[in-house]
Amino acid sequence: MAFKYLPLKPGTFTVSSPFGRRDGGFHYGLDFAARMRTPFYAPVSGTVVEGAERTGVEGFGRWVWLDAQAAAGVDLIFGHGDPAVRAGDRVRAGQLLGYVNTYGESTGPHLHLEVWTSPGRVGGRAVDPAPYFVGAVDPTSSQPPSRSPSMASKPDYVELDRMGSSRSSRWGSRVRNILWHTEEGNSSAESLAAYLNNSANEVSYHYTIRDGIVVDVVDTDYASWAVLDANPYTINICFAGSRSSWSRDQWLAREADIRIAAWLSVQDARKYGTSTDMIPPPYTRRDGISDHKYVTQCLGIGDHTDLGYAFPWDVAAKHVADFVNGVAPAPVAPVVNMIDQEAARAASWIGKRQTEGELRTADGEGRYAEFENGYVYWHPRVGAHAVPLNVFQKWAELGWESGALGYPVGDHTVLKAADGTAIGDVQGFENGAVYRRYGQPGTWVHGEIRNRWNRSGFEAGPFGWPTSDESPFDTGAFQEFEHGRIYWTPKQTLGLLTSGATDTPVEDAA
Repeated sequence: MAFKYLPLKPGTFTVSSPFGRRDGGFHYGLDFAARMRTPFYAPVSGTVVEGAERTGVEGFGRWVWLDAQAAAGVDLIFGHGDPAVRAGDRVRAGQLLGYVNTYGESTGPHLHLEVWTSPGRVGGRAVDPAPYFVGAVDPTSSQPPSRSPSMASKPDYVELDRMGSSRSSRWGSRVRNILWHTEEGNSSAESLAAYLNNSANEVSYHYTIRDGIVVDVVDTDYASWAVLDANPYTINICFAGSRSSWSRDQWLAREADIRIAAWLSVQDARKYGTSTDMIPPPYTRRDGISDHKYVTQCLGIGDHTDLGYAFPWDVAAKHVADFVNGVAPAPVAPVVNMIDQEAARAASWIGKRQTEGELRTADGEGRYAEFENGYVYWHPRVGAHAVPLNVFQKWAELGWESGALGYPVGDHTVLKAADGTAIGDVQGFENGAVYRRYGQPGTWVHGEIRNRWNRSGFEAGPFGWPTSDESPFDTGAFQEFEHGRIYWTPKQTLGLLTSGATDTPVEDAA
């Protein structure tokens, strides 16, 4: 029996490995290579045998096991991803099951899909899934239409019902304000919702939002536990993985989520008969849509200051107005993947891509991809930058982005001799720079020694190229250069140039 839907939206994946013999063994499924967090869906209706409650599964890390015996006479296994369903959930064809990830034994982000004939995963036989997808269509075409056709088009998002018991009565209060919050952490919408659903944590919001995922945590007919004495008359929305210290650019990178929050706010404001007016700083006390700082500053409750000084209230107000006035938004430019964009900029030297999609850095916030002659790293704090192997080797010695240097903050520069011959590379990082002369080990220059060397003219000055990292000395440190040494103490730096058998102090221009 053919399945109704593909497991992922067309255009978001490529089939990277077929069913059959592979690397001296046997591959029991199809691999669909896709970017991290790409949603995957049920090709056919069924019941979840195992999902989000199970981890550490064989080589998959995590999986969704779907019993589709009644509908198609098979079981389906979806491996390596983040499940969005639990054991016992009954799912319809086209319903969201989870998100692509790299859990378990995985060479990059992809969905591994297996089909097992009756009686299923236990006792059945794995068969080639490909024939089941002949004629299958886009699973997102199964999503329900907008709730209110008279308004501007509903934003594209996936909504998950995870309502729990971290709530209380509204005690007859009328909803007056809809408030937006930051998490001050880096959770996904789903993992934050799981934390909020533990009533022992004594905090909750009505919705969590991140990367086009909305999780319903508390029924809006009840009060959430977000704003102390203001709980009975507020609805609360939290941007998972956000911080009040964010810059405007960091917030604008999440503009799609801001638009979703605007949609939810307008919908609920109309449902409960409250105002859709935006209340940005400086606040005035009235009904409408605002943030947690409004509660602190205008209502005198608590001490929170989120969303933060750089939140783009003008952008948020435009999205709210779109839904209030029924105006469809102007076409939005397609989202640019910054790693892909940086790789295109560095195409003249970086070589072919070696990884499928992107990999997650150790801090969970950054992403990177490997190429023949280097790597591209991205973090929301610094953007995307290509790192050539000549620099990467030294950076790796120091612990990559988790080490002393941090993330790259600029593009590498090829340094040249007076005759124009390329002789080495330099690249800036958050906490210093890596210099590497071709054929020599790389070195790390930072702090006051770097500042002193910079003032002397960098590698073209009297000290020449660095030839070592810093070494501790008494209460300070020193670093070796081609033609001398620079000392640092808490009081001053001293530069000595080698001249015959003695070292000559060099006056600092600063």
